[in-house]
Amino acid sequence: MDGRITGECIRSLRKARDLTQENLAEAADISVNYLSNIENGHDICGTRRLLAIANILEASMDYLLADNLAYNRLRQKNEPLEALMQEIVRMDAAEQKRLLRYIRFMREEE
Repeated sequence: MDGRITGECIRSLRKARDLTQENLAEAADISVNYLSNIENGHDICGTRRLLAIANILEASMDYLLADNLAYNRLRQKNEPLEALMQEIVRMDAAEQKRLLRYIRFMREEE
């Protein structure tokens, strides 16, 4: 399993929800250092911790596992939406907010 992929998803969602590492670590009952290691791909958390993090971030486990699941890799090859979602996950919170404003603006123009 590539912990970097899951770590990137966790970091991106945490930032999108305006949570600090301290906030998320406390809510998940883990140390900030451990969360940092997870986000940087240096550590892989177990199922219980990942489920706790997923619930706090209001995300599914398969979303956090991303390309680590063969099902997700296959879906990405078949759906442009999945490629877009992967790009959005990599954006910071400010970029995601700008994108959302742009999408809403585009829809108003139709």
